[in-house]
Amino acid sequence: MYFFSLLFLVTEGDANGHFHIDRNMGLLSTSSGLDRESVPFYTLTIVAKDHGSPQSSSTVSVHITVLDINDNSPTFPQSSYSIDIAEDSAVGTVLLEVSATDGDEGSNGDVLYYLSSESQGVFHIDERGKIRTVMSLDRERQSSYTFLVQGVDSAPSEPRSCTARVEVNVRDVNDHSPHFVIDPLIVNISKHTPVNHLVATMKADDKDFGANASIFYRFLTAVSGFTINSFTGEIRLLSPLSTLSQSERTLFVVATDQGSPALSSTGVIIIHLREEQHRGLRFRRSISNIPLAENAAT
Repeated sequence: MYFFSLLFLVTEGDANGHFHIDRNMGLLSTSSGLDRESVPFYTLTIVAKDHGSPQSSSTVSVHITVLDINDNSPTFPQSSYSIDIAEDSAVGTVLLEVSATDGDEGSNGDVLYYLSSESQGVFHIDERGKIRTVMSLDRERQSSYTFLVQGVDSAPSEPRSCTARVEVNVRDVNDHSPHFVIDPLIVNISKHTPVNHLVATMKADDKDFGANASIFYRFLTAVSGFTINSFTGEIRLLSPLSTLSQSERTLFVVATDQGSPALSSTGVIIIHLREEQHRGLRFRRSISNIPLAENAAT
């Protein structure tokens, strides 16, 4: 009985030398690590030759599919996101859509999304990565939010994840009218107060921001004898009060912000005019009758 040995060779399909075949036994094995994400399958051509003369050979094609393992983490295209949103945006407004990619396949590459607790339940992310509001925003209550969005693959064991930072800035809208600090403001002044004297200051606050909180002041109607500083709300005397017959003056002050549209409110200042008591030397009586003899000594 004769035994003829064969020679086995890989002739095609392994340009990078990932496989090794035992030339005598024909045992095919890997010679280096495989990466399914780079090359998901191979088609190798294997030739078997005898040692006869003339030499005979046979060819076979071997199809190799590289199975996936969860060796890739999801990745976001950006490490951080910054978004502006108006505080009067409707609940359900989408402010950002994120998408993480994963080079694995099947459940190993399916990414689910979550928000960290710093989102405070104000925002929600769906399975598509859309982040939307689920509560009303109020810049005066909180002007910004910073939280993490997490992408986690769906591997049945040891899932991989990635995170990105999200900063949401709540943009102000003019939703607050100016509010007078003291209203009504009651002032007592003398009728002899000099002209240009500071009578009072009508001060208003506004909870909004920027131009929406910038306040101008004016009288509701034209007022004689007084002037108001449109920037500070200072009210000064323009003419003497001694000529007035009233003991009280009521002024109406309008505070208007610079928002669009502008909002305003009206405050009241009540000025009591009093007679100032005499502070110099004075006689007890304006007339004194004193008897004097005609021959009184000088």
